[in-house]
Order: sequence, then C-alpha cells, then structure tokens
Amino acid sequence: MKFKPLPIMIGRNIADIATDYGTMMTVDRLTRGCILNAYRNFINFRTNQLAYEDLDTNTNIFAMPLLTQMKSGWYWITSKLQERTDMRRREP
Repeated sequence: MKFKPLPIMIGRNIADIATDYGTMMTVDRLTRGCILNAYRNFINFRTNQLAYEDLDTNTNIFAMPLLTQMKSGWYWITSKLQERTDMRRREP
C-alpha cells in the first residue's frame, strides 16, 4: 500500500477539516475515519487527557505474544537437548 498526498489537508488545521462537513464528504469512508481519529487525539492532547507518550507508536516486537511463545518453546527444546546430552555423558 502506498501513501498518497491528501490535498484537502495541506495548510489547514485538523480541527477545521474534521468539522467541515463538505470537505469530509469529498474523501472516502476510511479516510474520514482516520481524520476523525486524528482530530479526537488532537482534542484529547490539547485538553491534557492524552500524554505525548500515548501517541508513541513504537512497538517492541520481541514482547509480542507469538514471539514470547516461540522463545519459550526454543528454551524448552534446548533444555531437553541439554538433558539428553548430560544423560549420555553420565553413561559408562
């Protein structure tokens, strides 16, 4: 998916765009939803209901549930292999 410039946004305040019915009807439904979400975040930020850190979109992929599960599986496999290796070393 490529991002395309949105000419209705250039040089305008998000509050003006989100509250202008005519402008909002010139864009598709998904874009309208994105604009309204941005406006809601703007209002929450300006009224101190949303901290700057809440807008941070960085994600630690290594903390995601699937990778955590994969890591635990990896540790289980390596521990079983280590046990087998230790058992073979103990055999006469």
